[in-house]
Amino acid sequence: MTRISIAATAALAIVLAACGGGGSAASSDRVEIQTATTEFAYAPKTWEIPAGKPIKIVLKNKGTVEHDFTIDALRLKVTVAAGKDAEKSFAAIAPGTYEVHCTVAGHKEAGMTGTLTVK
Repeated sequence: MTRISIAATAALAIVLAACGGGGSAASSDRVEIQTATTEFAYAPKTWEIPAGKPIKIVLKNKGTVEHDFTIDALRLKVTVAAGKDAEKSFAAIAPGTYEVHCTVAGHKEAGMTGTLTVK
């Protein structure tokens, strides 16, 4: 190999390493909450996440009607159509315990509730 080839290969390796490292670090900073919805429950129905990190909520609706994941105290809501998946990202949440519920008429009353704890 010529000196130019060696230098070009080394430069490319440095660029690729830098790009790969940046993407991994950003992804690991976000906390993901996953839950499946059915009539009339979340599975799981309790979540514990660290404070100070942005979150992504991923809902998988296994039911036959629309559902949502709502935390009134934070004005946070993710809606998912029947048989579909939905996701939404939010800024970091302050430490505390938050009630999660579905706002579709009658779902909360039927037991579609959960608890999110941020520590």
